[in-house]
Amino acid sequence: MPDSITNINCSEIKKQVEETRTPKNIHKALLKDSAKPLLDNLHPNPLVEIDFWKAKAADLLNIFEQLNASKVRQMAKILEQANSSYFLPFKDMFKSVVAALREAQDIDAHLSVLRPYVEDMERADFDQLPQQIDPCRNYLDPTDVLKGEAEEAIVKVDEVLRLLHTFKSSYEHHRENLPSYFDKITDFQTQQVAVVPWEFKTELAFGRFDAFTERVEMIRWRFNERPPGCSVMTINLKKVHCPADARLI
Repeated sequence: MPDSITNINCSEIKKQVEETRTPKNIHKALLKDSAKPLLDNLHPNPLVEIDFWKAKAADLLNIFEQLNASKVRQMAKILEQANSSYFLPFKDMFKSVVAALREAQDIDAHLSVLRPYVEDMERADFDQLPQQIDPCRNYLDPTDVLKGEAEEAIVKVDEVLRLLHTFKSSYEHHRENLPSYFDKITDFQTQQVAVVPWEFKTELAFGRFDAFTERVEMIRWRFNERPPGCSVMTINLKKVHCPADARLI
């Protein structure tokens, strides 16, 4: 065994290892997912997502600093020189922490700038929201759909569907073209930037959005199927399901 290994105070290394977060706790921290409230049907607001990434970034930074301590790095060197079977798992764990920390800090940096705007929206009264969100001036009371002539109501529903599909299509377009955005970043840097895809499940982010869209499509289909001369006020929208081939895509 090299002299550099035998000269190390093993008791100090042992103490340092014991004070470092255990691999089980580190693995648990790495697996924390902001989607959990959605999966639990808690309907979290935007601040929950912002707070999650802030807390995760802080937690991972604490883990990184512990793993990067001089005595822990010394321990890793001993494991490597001794060809220990523990060295590669330790190395992989450290790489996972670094990658997760970079991701959490990047997301936190982009979400944190939204906090003041989200907080202002939550504090504001509903009639003040148009000042926070300009498109709110176009807000349509759902009861207005069943007022007036059917032709007028259909125009309103069609406009809602157009906006919903445009929003979803924009998301899908940018998700599909994500690698090209990283190519543009590479143009300004000497080192190529690895592509980081959006790995979250679309249904987690758009579950309620899709359900609402399906409901509006059902209303549009019901208007088309109404008997001639039937007023929109008499159309029963309860327990009516839109056939899949009748939905507007």
